[in-house]
Amino acid sequence: MLNLDVGRMRRSAVFALAQAVIVALIVPMAFWLSQNFEFFPRNLIPVWTRARLEDLLPTVQFMAGAAFFVFFFSQMFFGSTLPSTARRMAIEVYAFAVAVSAGSVAMFFFSMTVFDPELLLGVALLGVFVFCAGHAILANQSALTNARGLLSSFGSVIGEGAGLIIKFRPFPFALAAALLTTTPMFLAYKFKSDREFADAVTAFRMSMLPDLASDAKYTTVNAFPGLTFLQPMLLRFDPNDRNRAYVLERAGGFYTFDVRDPVNSKELMFDLSDEVQRIHLETGAQGFAFHPDYIYGQSSGKNDFFLYYTSLSDDAQTNYLVSMDLSQPTPEARVASKFNLIELGGQPNASHNGGYVEFGADGFLYFSIGDRLDYDNHQVVDRNLYGGIFRIDVDQAGGDISAPPPRQPYNSVTAGYYIPVDNPLVGTPDAVEEYYAWGLRNPFRFSFDDQGRIWAGEVGAATWEEVNLIVKGGNYQWPFAEGYLNTETPRPDPVPGIEVEPVFNYVHTAYDRAIIGGFVVRDARLSALNGRYVFGDNFSGNLFAIDGAGETVTESEIIGRVNQYGQRGLTSFAMSPVGEILVTTMGGRQRPEGDILKLVVDDGTIVVDETPDALEEAIVASAEIGFERFNDNCATCHGRDAVVTMIDLGYNMPDFTDPAYHATRSDDELREILKYGGGRLGVDVAMPPWELLLSDEEIESVVLYLRDQSGGEK
Repeated sequence: MLNLDVGRMRRSAVFALAQAVIVALIVPMAFWLSQNFEFFPRNLIPVWTRARLEDLLPTVQFMAGAAFFVFFFSQMFFGSTLPSTARRMAIEVYAFAVAVSAGSVAMFFFSMTVFDPELLLGVALLGVFVFCAGHAILANQSALTNARGLLSSFGSVIGEGAGLIIKFRPFPFALAAALLTTTPMFLAYKFKSDREFADAVTAFRMSMLPDLASDAKYTTVNAFPGLTFLQPMLLRFDPNDRNRAYVLERAGGFYTFDVRDPVNSKELMFDLSDEVQRIHLETGAQGFAFHPDYIYGQSSGKNDFFLYYTSLSDDAQTNYLVSMDLSQPTPEARVASKFNLIELGGQPNASHNGGYVEFGADGFLYFSIGDRLDYDNHQVVDRNLYGGIFRIDVDQAGGDISAPPPRQPYNSVTAGYYIPVDNPLVGTPDAVEEYYAWGLRNPFRFSFDDQGRIWAGEVGAATWEEVNLIVKGGNYQWPFAEGYLNTETPRPDPVPGIEVEPVFNYVHTAYDRAIIGGFVVRDARLSALNGRYVFGDNFSGNLFAIDGAGETVTESEIIGRVNQYGQRGLTSFAMSPVGEILVTTMGGRQRPEGDILKLVVDDGTIVVDETPDALEEAIVASAEIGFERFNDNCATCHGRDAVVTMIDLGYNMPDFTDPAYHATRSDDELREILKYGGGRLGVDVAMPPWELLLSDEEIESVVLYLRDQSGGEK
């Protein structure tokens, strides 16, 4: 038991300090290993941010700090002596595991340091080896020169460690320590797979970490109090009416309102939610634009509104660029006027679908689409319309201006437009001539400045977010380079197009990691921002500004921060006709709480709304929520396209979406399996219980979703 003898406390502190120093030395060695070897099964946690050299010192501090306290109490409880016996060394190994876990969790919640599971696993494995080697030194120095003796020392420590768990000696300390070591991996997985959890963690971090925007010159206020939307993605003003604004919601709703009386004038123009279907990660309605000839309520004799959205179902996904006639008298008639310009087919993939639509001064329609994680499209311009910015002539002028496309993209259908004759790939054999620029990963937003230059925010992968100046025929180097650095992906030979590096990039931190492109400010009420490119980060809510001259810059200024983060965060920027800089934020998934914010000078008297608490938001049971929870947590093993199998171990892993499976299970049985684990009813002993991770409403949502997939069979 704990002994508070002063002498023992001093000895314990000395031993704990020495062990903390050992941990501090282990971390940089593990960092080197993680940079040079891949020993973690990455398919368990898809794409995380890798630790960088600047993350090394804070990682050492968190790990060594946690190690000192854990080892101190270990010494006080088990005796402040050198761990010369195998049993005592096994206890120290468990204490080390607890220290690494505690340090990792503290780092996850209370720092901007990158949380890299590869590095954490390297620290754990290397630490176990070092401590076991320490036992060999203390117990039998000759073991270092005798392979059999060394293996014997390692084996005795491992054996004693197993005994501590099996026999619960001296108490369930060893079992508790072993379970605690799974916490960092669980947090990393949960953070990646559960957007609500990620939003809650992000909000907590933002409240605990230093506010980098605390000294900013600007803040945001609600531009239209009382006016809310369900996840607004984009705001635009009427090109011919300065008092009329339009908002696109992620689920497919499209509204207009008069800025002089926004709440009472809000009007639904159309609703495409039935076509958008599932909303997950980066799917849904993304961007829209008006033809330069558009006039509200007047027919131009052609479709003069253009919309980009995704349609996601369980077994297919189509990305659409469509045109519509908004002069039709009803929402239903406007939907009926829809004409599909581009239908990009493919397997379901909710990532990298970012897209934007904008008319250039040349009268052509420009649009962007992410790479949809389709690796076959990387650095090729003869396959499909992914990973680039594209330019088409929707007026089909013909002559010396544009011509019909010479071919259809792979697995896709296009119609109703021509290709400008000066597009960079016109005349290139087999090329998809719609390309204007390529080598992009996820260009979610772009804009034209007053000189006609295209500025794009490029959402990065593991390390860098980019601001790019888009040039005709430019190759922006994804995936063989990110930011200014080469990746491990080989460079194609030859590289198609003109290689272009970013104008600016910023490195991922614990919360800056998803750029939302903005625009170069001109004639704004906030005159100090004129001539600067303003953009933001969806994850952190930070707003930035850099010089808008177009030259490479290395520093940005944080000018403010919005009040919502992560999947609730900012989605677009807009300039009002009177020079106000506006920002849309998504808000929650289940109720209209997305805002249109206005950037204003922070004079110290403005109160910004608090961030909604994602943890307290009730989740109503629905098949849509069930789709998200099932695919986040269960589909890898129990979905139609399961990629994990344990048949070799004798485990039965049924397809929960199979109608034949549902024919033999009641709703109550499904709830019991999901809540208490597969072993409860003997369907899959490897399936864990989800009652601690999913609420009753979420479990009910999964049941509803599974019943939908099975045709409702019971």
